[in-house]
Amino acid sequence: MKAIIHIGHHKTGTTSLQSFLAVNWARLLAAGILYPWIESEGAAWGQAQLLRGEAVDPELLPASLREPHNGMAFRMLAKALPERNVPPHHRNTPMLPMMLRAIRNQAELLEPEVMVFCSEVMGHFGIDAPDLIDTLAEPLDGAELVLHVTLRRPDDHLVAWHGQELWFGAPRPALSNPVSNPFEGVHFDYRAMIEPWLERMPGIAPHIRAHRAMMRAGGSITDFFTRSGLALPEGAAEVPVMNPSLPRAFYPLMRAANAALPRPAARSLGPDLVHIAGMLALPAPDEIEFFGPARRAEMVERFAPIHDWLAGISGGPLFDDLDEIARTRPVSEDEALAQVLGTLTSDHIAGFSNPAVRRFVADLKQGRAG
Repeated sequence: MKAIIHIGHHKTGTTSLQSFLAVNWARLLAAGILYPWIESEGAAWGQAQLLRGEAVDPELLPASLREPHNGMAFRMLAKALPERNVPPHHRNTPMLPMMLRAIRNQAELLEPEVMVFCSEVMGHFGIDAPDLIDTLAEPLDGAELVLHVTLRRPDDHLVAWHGQELWFGAPRPALSNPVSNPFEGVHFDYRAMIEPWLERMPGIAPHIRAHRAMMRAGGSITDFFTRSGLALPEGAAEVPVMNPSLPRAFYPLMRAANAALPRPAARSLGPDLVHIAGMLALPAPDEIEFFGPARRAEMVERFAPIHDWLAGISGGPLFDDLDEIARTRPVSEDEALAQVLGTLTSDHIAGFSNPAVRRFVADLKQGRAG
């Protein structure tokens, strides 16, 4: 049996891939590919697919079914690191020994040719709790192991992840702010993220992919099956793009809202902005500067040895546009905010779902105009 462990990275299409694997669980199993469930709800869901074969909107799937291995990874991290919490949408996961036994039972009884794990949260194991890699390896003893990782160029990734945090209402300083420390941890040090997997799972084959190349190849689902040598099952249900990103021109507005408003109110703004984004004249996302020239120069210096290491395990330079890290973009965040506020009309603001957000944005717009 082959076991493919896809550890992300964040914001590289993992949610869409997880959704595809979940809604096509029965078809994949018939083709010898198992996306293992880790608790009874997943088992019941798989049985229902086998019995009825009903198509389900992936956006309606609970996280426990769509991304079961994230739930397992959160539970593992919380056990290893007491300061970590399991997010609310994964708190019904069972104890770790039960999840590992469920995986082992499926491997033994269903005898798949390939077992697929997909969890960007597992990408945190290498830096935060490397012993968890050993724990995951236990039910996979004897399997041919493959590690899949998709990485964005670090400046692009840091901006994308910053937007994800803002989307969920986190009060974060700007990436250019000296109090922020973006050049450590899983979101920058890709070597520290990956190397412990290679050390603790001897013989595991690393498949490292640049996000840009993955998108050129057709997106996370098509690219995963192509580079895994797996055939897409006939009649597989398609899934839309999941976990949409907040347009980057809105980051300064979201950051201001997150700092000024209660988190539930601030969180309502992101979906409202995505809904109207197509109606607004916004600066191009890759032309907005989030770091500043000094921080970009520091990023180039710090990332060079990491990129050299990645080249050594992936057969050559991973990013063909690495020089873009040093380029300072022409539009400042303040200019982007001014353009957003200038193009937002009273009708747009009136359509925001939360009254506190409506008042906040209207006051901000009026203050800027004054």
